[in-house]
Amino acid sequence: MLSIVKDEGELRKPSSAVTKEDIDTLEFLDFVKEMIKICEDNKGIALAAPQLGVHTRVVVVNLWKDKFALINPQITFYSRAIEAAEEGCLSFPGVFKSVKRSKKIRVKALNLKGQKVKIKAKDLLARVIQHEVDHLDGV
Repeated sequence: MLSIVKDEGELRKPSSAVTKEDIDTLEFLDFVKEMIKICEDNKGIALAAPQLGVHTRVVVVNLWKDKFALINPQITFYSRAIEAAEEGCLSFPGVFKSVKRSKKIRVKALNLKGQKVKIKAKDLLARVIQHEVDHLDGV
């Protein structure tokens, strides 16, 4: 059973890309399902694989009724419009800090079927994706 990593040194390690061969395995699908469950159980809105000690480029988002995974996400555009807002993190429960983020971003990634997806995100979704990609980059 995986658990949320609270070690800042462990969270600073950059993550490796997921291969197409990885995506096609039942083990990978089970891992993503477990990520979603852990995120829900901890009342989180998103979770990155490094937060579970797995340094691979996978993020799950649990906003509203939508739950989805982004594999190898890359932010390709950041708006110049910036907004500061408080952010929390499942790795540091109860700690909230004001963080400046772009209000709009564009992301390219793979979905769970290994298909390319492009997302235009704004406001909360943009903030969430930026936060989780920071985890993937060891930020």
